Amino acid sequence: MSKSKMCKWIVVMVALGVAVTMGWPAMSAKAGIGQDAAREYFILREIHLDGLVTVSEKDVTDLLSLRSGTSIFNVDLEEAGRRLEGHPLVESVEIRRQFPSTLYVKVTERRPQFVLRTGRKLWLVDKTGVAISEAGENSDTRGYAVITEQRTDGIKITPGMKLTVNDLHRLVAAAYRLKDYRLFGKHEFAGLGSYDKQRVAARFAGTNTVVTALKEGWTDEMDRLLTVDYILRGKESEVLIIDLSFPNKVVVKHAESDEEMVGVN
Repeated sequence: MSKSKMCKWIVVMVALGVAVTMGWPAMSAKAGIGQDAAREYFILREIHLDGLVTVSEKDVTDLLSLRSGTSIFNVDLEEAGRRLEGHPLVESVEIRRQFPSTLYVKVTERRPQFVLRTGRKLWLVDKTGVAISEAGENSDTRGYAVITEQRTDGIKITPGMKLTVNDLHRLVAAAYRLKDYRLFGKHEFAGLGSYDKQRVAARFAGTNTVVTALKEGWTDEMDRLLTVDYILRGKESEVLIIDLSFPNKVVVKHAESDEEMVGVN
């Protein structure tokens, strides 16, 4: 190779070296700008709340406790769900990401199932015996069966409280089992209260017949009630009490004060 040609190759290689050396910082700068833009794109900007009636938006956002500038990818959905389900009026939560920058939160609140009457006060309670809200004089409580318990041992009931005093939660559990039952096929469940320390007494609209059962430990009581109910059709007006508190039989008390034991296998 001639000396002049070699000099040309050296000039070209040097030029390429300068270009490569100068090009890497330029490319790195562009990559940095791209990463910043991507981070900005996925920053959490909105929390879409669904299903709130009693629970406030502030309660939800406070429990989520998400810092400003948080990436949507950095939100721990399981932990957020656990925090929200710790709210006494929340039954369950669904949380999911909606890209690029929204968190969707659907709250299923505890729904009132019964009215609890304690003294002069009325409370709406859910199926597990959690107090939801006090029912004032102007509250519409029609359609709710009434659970009556006069004694609360001075305990002040508050929203979200689990009603364990005086076995109130067991009264609620018994009421929930009877909630959709129609006595003799036509009388809707109206409510119940304590019959004695171990038993509850359930009332049904349009009849004086009372059904008694254990407060807890239910097994086949509903099956036995269905069977005896069918047997008594046509003479139900004579029945005062249907007692389900025995393990293998049902005791039926009639208006004439006699008792009939109905064996149910």
